[in-house]
Amino acid sequence: MAHLNTPLVTELMQVIQHHNDFVNWQQRRELPMQVVRNLCTSLRLDERFSGQPGRFYSSAAMMVAYTYDAWFALQSSRQQGLDGLKRWIDILKSDADMLELCGLDWKSFQASAKEILQSVTDQLQSDQPKPSPSHKGSQQRREQSDRTVSKRQLVNQLFQLHDESPSLLTRCVAVYLLKNGCAVLEKPEKPERYQRMLLGKKKAAKRLEEQLASRLPKGRDLTDETFLKALELLTYQIPNSAEELARWKAQLLRKPNPLPFPILYGSNNDLTWFVKEKPRGKAKPPKQQICVKFNGLGKHVFRVQCDRRQHHYFQRFVQDWEVYKCGKGPISGSLLLLRTASLLWKPANQSSHQPTGNPWQDNYLYLHCQIDTQLLTREGIEQKRQKKLNSTQNPDLSPSDPASKAARQHQGHVKRLQPIEQYPIPLPSREPYEGQPHLILGVSFALQHPVTLAVVNLQSKQSLYYRSTRQLLKTTDAKTDQSHLLRRRKTQQQRHSYERHKALKREQYAPYQEANLGTYLNQVLAKRVVDVAYQAQVSAIVLPETKGLRDKLEAQLRARAATKIVGSVAAQKRYARAASLRLHHWSYNQLAELIKSKAAKLGIPIEIVPALVADSPQEIARNIALSAYYRRQAAAK
Repeated sequence: MAHLNTPLVTELMQVIQHHNDFVNWQQRRELPMQVVRNLCTSLRLDERFSGQPGRFYSSAAMMVAYTYDAWFALQSSRQQGLDGLKRWIDILKSDADMLELCGLDWKSFQASAKEILQSVTDQLQSDQPKPSPSHKGSQQRREQSDRTVSKRQLVNQLFQLHDESPSLLTRCVAVYLLKNGCAVLEKPEKPERYQRMLLGKKKAAKRLEEQLASRLPKGRDLTDETFLKALELLTYQIPNSAEELARWKAQLLRKPNPLPFPILYGSNNDLTWFVKEKPRGKAKPPKQQICVKFNGLGKHVFRVQCDRRQHHYFQRFVQDWEVYKCGKGPISGSLLLLRTASLLWKPANQSSHQPTGNPWQDNYLYLHCQIDTQLLTREGIEQKRQKKLNSTQNPDLSPSDPASKAARQHQGHVKRLQPIEQYPIPLPSREPYEGQPHLILGVSFALQHPVTLAVVNLQSKQSLYYRSTRQLLKTTDAKTDQSHLLRRRKTQQQRHSYERHKALKREQYAPYQEANLGTYLNQVLAKRVVDVAYQAQVSAIVLPETKGLRDKLEAQLRARAATKIVGSVAAQKRYARAASLRLHHWSYNQLAELIKSKAAKLGIPIEIVPALVADSPQEIARNIALSAYYRRQAAAK
């Protein structure tokens, strides 16, 4: 079915791009699902896409809707970032220009900056709620807590002051404070610093403009037709400009995805779970193999092969299905552990598998399942059941006619939401997590220090202790000590980078990888972070927002290359490329997602705040924790 479903998804993407309402959907950042279903229904009559199961057509519509929703959100985020950069470039001025505009010397301008900064800080302090008398700590710490103001609050207030103030001096001081991190420096800046800052912002704006003009989603080409067209174009035609030549080369060198789109199952009713026994001889009991059938592929039975860490999830899927469909007890579908699933292909590991040209041998079929971790325990199911019962007791949603079909369905749904004491499946019990409200854990990500923790007391605004990456990995037990893996991974990366460089000079393929060592390190670090949070009984784990982090760092590297190397664009690109390799040596998004997943299993809340900048990773982690605290206060007003 891959040769039918993937071209259907690609054709749907092309049809939507030429729809009359595409611009309106892009402005609303939402693609109506009903429109996609109608277009998919019209394409079912096409001979190129006919003969597929109904679930495959629904999967194609969902895949297109998810893809465009993500693309709309990405383009909107880029546009907002570009607008903010253009605004900052328009108001950014050097210290010399601001002194000339205001007609002041440096000492007078510095005094005005200190006065305005103190005025803005006092205004923000007056708006903050006063701490209660029951707070513990000395009088000096409480007074210091009162004087603490979030840097993001200062930034927002300074931007507002710049936009609303009619005074030229006030606007220049606001720009000066924003440029220097809400601080007053002892000496005026050097011209090189201003040029580097301005050039970095312009590079970032240019990069966002290029990304906004990037291509629309085009799907996947399983026949390499797009590659052959690009090769023919580059071979037999002459480009009109260097930009066009670069675009043709990028299209030719872009590595296409040879695998078909996954099949999405948006409901837990589309999968049938059962256990199949396999005899192993007279003296041994039969082997039990978990199997699954998919809606639309009912003639095919798939055996589940997984690790021991995932085996208990599939056992629970079988138990839930036996109760839900086989009549062993009434249970609501909303209380099933499995929520959604997807059937997809993944390539085999190149380090241990030689390509054969046969897609069934070069690729493996995987099943990705999404579960609700709240439903793993009895207490979690009871909380979910109470939430569902409260929603069913809403009189506005109840059917008016008690004898109608809708009323009978409503009564059946309420009946299936049975008390936890009558739940037919034995479940583990775990007390809900309750952290101390005055403690919070801040996490910072950086190039030199992948992760740094700070446990902060919100009453005193002071950090109780910090944990670096090496401290998280190091333990007193030699069996669990993983601190040596940092050096091992760095050594492997350096050696493999050198081997790849030599292989590319010989025009050879260089499949040098670290054997998933980075993924394993992220898993260990995520577990240690959650362990620290659980032992400290913090109220929440605060993570920095990693979206756009690499773009900001790459823009800074390009600006540094432009100032160090003048006159040679090729040399600037080589310098920026060599320096930017460190950005991709650690997957911060993967680490953040693992922390979220492991914290959700224990019920520890997760909060996301914008990334901050400071002199040290410890200070960044502390400021991130305090930023979440100030956001709570602002939301409570």
